[in-house]
Amino acid sequence: MKHPITLKILVTVNDMAHFDACTLCFKSLRVGWPTANIHVYVNGRDHFENVFDKLGTDILSSQAPSCHIHGIDLRTLHPNWIQRQINEDYPGPLIIADADTVFWKSCEDWEFPEEILLAGYYNPRMFNDFARCISVPRIHTSLLVFPDTNSLRCAVQGAYTEAWKEHGDYCPCDPFMGQVMFDEGKPVFWDCCANLYNMLQRVPASVYHFGEKEKACYDHLNSASFYDVMSTRLEGLNREGFIKAHTEWVKNPRPGLWPLADEYYRQKEIEGWVYENSSKTLKV
Repeated sequence: MKHPITLKILVTVNDMAHFDACTLCFKSLRVGWPTANIHVYVNGRDHFENVFDKLGTDILSSQAPSCHIHGIDLRTLHPNWIQRQINEDYPGPLIIADADTVFWKSCEDWEFPEEILLAGYYNPRMFNDFARCISVPRIHTSLLVFPDTNSLRCAVQGAYTEAWKEHGDYCPCDPFMGQVMFDEGKPVFWDCCANLYNMLQRVPASVYHFGEKEKACYDHLNSASFYDVMSTRLEGLNREGFIKAHTEWVKNPRPGLWPLADEYYRQKEIEGWVYENSSKTLKV
């Protein structure tokens, strides 16, 4: 990737018992991003002062130079925060990473075709355990690469121009915020940045799905900030694996989560197909 690289992370800790999982990335941040300009934002939710103090004294001191910590006083939602970062100008690529990632190799030598506007790990159309309904395809927000935010903003405004014209507020087009909408009586979940991903399908070859090269550089724990919710909504082996990852793997991270994640999403893609082609719902 071109330099300089800007890396931004939003930290949200809803339960201090899961602090290590919610701040996992800081143990290996400079492995993955040795020269990036890093900006860390601590979300103004519960335990704000404890999280801010612990990050500032115990963790960020080891990420120097070019590492900055910011506080956000409001209860910031992830999609709103992502949108604000994209609306800024950068001299090089913008990277947005979840705090529950861990890096094994440098990501700074990744190369993408010039026309790429968004790169990351692909989630298929599937049955979504969090929303308990179908969710549309997207690039997962665990690690988003935006090579050129200015070109991205131009593509967003050009995708549906009516939203920007007179009375466009009656047909708004939000690429970032997730929501559930109903189609023929069934709920459909547009997760964070799902609309952005589908919007960019209008621009040929503008989205890159991570392959084995990129996945070899990092792993993603998944849902550290929503542990209590996901641990109750998952079922069977998926639930067991989720709990084990958050209680055991997080204490001694090692490469190898992606095959499990890939299999999980393949399973959910099949469940989604069954759900959409059945008169009965899979879950209540």
